[in-house]
Amino acid sequence: MGSLKHEHSGRTAPHFFKARAMLSQIQDNFDAVIKGKRPGIFIEGIIPAGSLTPEDAVGIYAAAYEARLTEALGDTYRTVWRILGDELFFAECGAYIHAHPSASHNLSHYGGDFADFLGDCHPDHAVLRDLAQFEWKMAELFHKKEHIAADLSFFGAIEDDGCRLRFHEHFFLFQSEFSVLSIWRAGDDEQAMAAALEMRTAETGIAYKKNNGIFVKDLTPAQHCVLQALQKDLTLGDAISSARDIDVEQVTALFQLIGHSGLIKYYEPSSGRIKWVQNIS
Repeated sequence: MGSLKHEHSGRTAPHFFKARAMLSQIQDNFDAVIKGKRPGIFIEGIIPAGSLTPEDAVGIYAAAYEARLTEALGDTYRTVWRILGDELFFAECGAYIHAHPSASHNLSHYGGDFADFLGDCHPDHAVLRDLAQFEWKMAELFHKKEHIAADLSFFGAIEDDGCRLRFHEHFFLFQSEFSVLSIWRAGDDEQAMAAALEMRTAETGIAYKKNNGIFVKDLTPAQHCVLQALQKDLTLGDAISSARDIDVEQVTALFQLIGHSGLIKYYEPSSGRIKWVQNIS
């Protein structure tokens, strides 16, 4: 349908723009009031149903808004929730939601800076920041499209130290001075969780999506260093040389992992001619 017009003038009716502007203003005020801002502006025009007061009527929507965002944070940060417990986690969510209202209709986009928020609130428990950062990256990985990994059985035979690898975006590297991976893997096992929290052992790892599954693997610090170097465009030989204390066993295991997980999109031999390892969708 076209826009509303006068029957004879052929011009858009002025009252149409006024009505649209009023609706937009009402929506803005409603959005503001459920987020705890400018309550008086909106509440004055509310005619509640039954015995509810205007404040009660609006409060129902405000509570539902906070509950839905808290649920979204709980879905993403399940391990953080287990560590903090219900009362403290819900309190932190409420404070975060008030300070960082949602800016997207897609709730999977909400909570990206929750890790920094927790770090600022709990400076003496830095493990919370690292754990939340890991869980956010896992959520992002989960929402990436399905990744069909190529057959890289040939990869171990590459002997060109001057080649460069080009990776898919279906993985991330992780490192922490805390036992974040062990804490995350503990799940609902309270004893395993308590033991992991007491470990205080630095951990490095990789998480990747293969086909429709997500996998998390431990890496040695040297293996982590090599993968970081390869991501920064170093040649195969230079990347391996950049890692301290790496041995043949670690290198072999690392490239077996790279081949099995299907991380590579293509590689560039020292000759400069691109070698595709799979079709690009």
